[in-house]
Amino acid sequence: MVDVHQLKLEELRGLDADAVSPLAAHTLERLGVMSAEHASQLAERDALIKYKDAKLQKVTFELARAEGVEVRRQDRGDERRAAPAVRGDRGRGRGGPAGATRCVADFVRS
Repeated sequence: MVDVHQLKLEELRGLDADAVSPLAAHTLERLGVMSAEHASQLAERDALIKYKDAKLQKVTFELARAEGVEVRRQDRGDERRAAPAVRGDRGRGRGGPAGATRCVADFVRS
């Protein structure tokens, strides 16, 4: 059998039909094997990409959740600091609690 890797175009043209047939069969077999290997490599790459994408989505979600918790904590802290002034303002003149904290606006209006 002729070595496929060493075969030149001129030699291929000089071969008769009986010699070309096994050569073509061997070449098609090698192409099939190479195609299967390539498909396997592509499947592995796809699986790796899906895994990395899922991992990235997980990290992104966890980061967003952590930032959301941090923002909510900051918001709660701001509300707690502002809450006495709001309560004092609401309670002023309407029978609010004695000694209620007053905000700057209460002093301006007085």
